[in-house]
Amino acid sequence: MSPSVTATVMQTVLIALIRRMKVFAVTAAFLAGLPATAQTAQSVSLVWDANPESDVAGYRVHYGTSSGNYSQSVDVGNVTATTISNLAAGQTYYFVTTDYNTAGLESLPSNEVAYTVPTATPTPTPVPTPTPRPNPVVKDFNGDGYADLVWENTSTG
Repeated sequence: MSPSVTATVMQTVLIALIRRMKVFAVTAAFLAGLPATAQTAQSVSLVWDANPESDVAGYRVHYGTSSGNYSQSVDVGNVTATTISNLAAGQTYYFVTTDYNTAGLESLPSNEVAYTVPTATPTPTPVPTPTPRPNPVVKDFNGDGYADLVWENTSTG
């Protein structure tokens, strides 16, 4: 599979991993209804192919903000998808999966997938609408802002 990016409310990034023929998909799902600020927590949905071995008991997703250093771990049970929530906008997270068998033995981690949470677009500051100015006074010869009384002979110009 080749990586693909879909420009919709959800962005999908498929990344093929070389480990037991797994495909690890990262889906960025913005939490609906939250205000658009730089501090809004977001989530990422992770999907992978099941390990075909018969003794697989479950999967763990390990992640952190530094490549190769996973400070968080989530046991998702025997399912092949999960959503990791409360991710900080603008932060890059690194994910790996492992599976464990019925004897409790955990596999080596999959290849690492990096995902940067999009930052919210700030709301622009409204620009005040300028107050329309009255048309300039015509025939203000002395510059006081008022029309001067002018006698004009219309027959001679």
